[in-house]
Amino acid sequence: MNVKLDHINFYVKSIRDSVDWYQKVFKFELVEKGVSERGREYAVLKSGDSMLCMLQPKESLDQPQGYSRYQLNHFALRVSDKHQWENIMDKYNIPEKFGGATQYPFSTSWYINDPTGHEIEVVHWNNEAPEFP
Repeated sequence: MNVKLDHINFYVKSIRDSVDWYQKVFKFELVEKGVSERGREYAVLKSGDSMLCMLQPKESLDQPQGYSRYQLNHFALRVSDKHQWENIMDKYNIPEKFGGATQYPFSTSWYINDPTGHEIEVVHWNNEAPEFP
């Protein structure tokens, strides 16, 4: 199973301003935009095989006590074999957050924590690599 860094996920003050800036400055392409199941506006930008995933907090309730509102949310690792990853989770009894795997339009994600508590999104793309219509 190959593992690669998939994307960086972070909070921003304004989706519109941030998308505009990353497009102008780094030539990232907007590939997905919407509102998450938790009601937060989000955007996904892509450049080659690299992605930036942005969330705009709804209100101060989105900010955990003691943390900066605009901190890094999590990092993601891409796996090439979905079944092998599921076997690894079973073998090591890795607890999944949010009730299990999350299905997105082009991928499946599992959210887990490392021993320190850092959130990691493990991603398996339907076509083995980030691909948007």
